Amino acid sequence: ATAEKLLESKGRELDLQAALDTSTEQLSQLILQLSESREREQALQVQLGEALERENGLGDELTASQTREVKLLEELQEKTQQLEKSFVVQESLASKLDDTLTKATAIASELTSARKNEIRLMRELEQSMDRETGLLRQIGDLESAPLGSDSLESHV
Repeated sequence: ATAEKLLESKGRELDLQAALDTSTEQLSQLILQLSESREREQALQVQLGEALERENGLGDELTASQTREVKLLEELQEKTQQLEKSFVVQESLASKLDDTLTKATAIASELTSARKNEIRLMRELEQSMDRETGLLRQIGDLESAPLGSDSLESHV
């Protein structure tokens, strides 16, 4: 009877050891998947940081472009006023009028160029924001993903 109990006890011990080994293996796999998920999250965080830096740079460029545009508009208005005065003052200023018209044309060309640059920068800023939104979504998906092996494998 004691030998039977000892054999039953040994059998239960072996079953429990096998279950423990299986659980340990599953835990190791989950830890590995969690580590991989954290590595991906860190990579996405780096990408997000880079996207934010680019966005800030584009924002600075946009601000500088807008400042140049305002300055050019003010300069254009000033040149236009000078032109009006020159017509009123005397006809002998025709040569100076030609110079002013040339400068106004150059300013208008620069203004057009600045506006084109502003449009390009706005598009780049929008693309950067789209990339940032995508990265934030991916990070949110990783953070909200349950730790079950099925859901982790679908993100791997």
